[in-house]
Amino acid sequence: MVEVIDNFLNESDFKSTLEGIVFNPSFQWFLNRGVTTNDIIESNYNHFAFYHSFYSNERHNENHEHNIGETDSEFIYLIKPMTEKLNMKALLRSKVNLYYKTDKRVDHNDHVDMPFSHKGALLNLNTNNGGTVIDGKAYKSVANQILLFDTSKPHHSFTQTDVELRFNMIVNYL
Repeated sequence: MVEVIDNFLNESDFKSTLEGIVFNPSFQWFLNRGVTTNDIIESNYNHFAFYHSFYSNERHNENHEHNIGETDSEFIYLIKPMTEKLNMKALLRSKVNLYYKTDKRVDHNDHVDMPFSHKGALLNLNTNNGGTVIDGKAYKSVANQILLFDTSKPHHSFTQTDVELRFNMIVNYL
């Protein structure tokens, strides 16, 4: 099941998030030569994106043992307005994605974020015709709209053809 919430962040918090990420010339982006592991293995350059990792707790497991994750990001504070609104027991991972425009829609391979049951919150930072497919249904990117779903289930993104860049933030949590 997917829960869709429009205007998830208040106007001030959403504006601060955009200024901190989208309009910040100091924000660091890293090339991911594939959107999913299969894309990387196949060396398919139609499937690439940029990302910035805010936080990662790869050592967390399905027994919910307490481990402290890691961050090298000076921008970790940017996830606070989003995480404060989620009913979280533990933060597992958070990152922001940047996708480039393609001439035609490119569907990336299905993937799961982590191999155990957990929640995901995908916040779109701009409106465009790219998006995410969950349970066979396409959800196009709408600015400040969040998708709440089980990211341990297969899902995938697809590229936009109408605007140069697409941005979204994902928080994985228990």
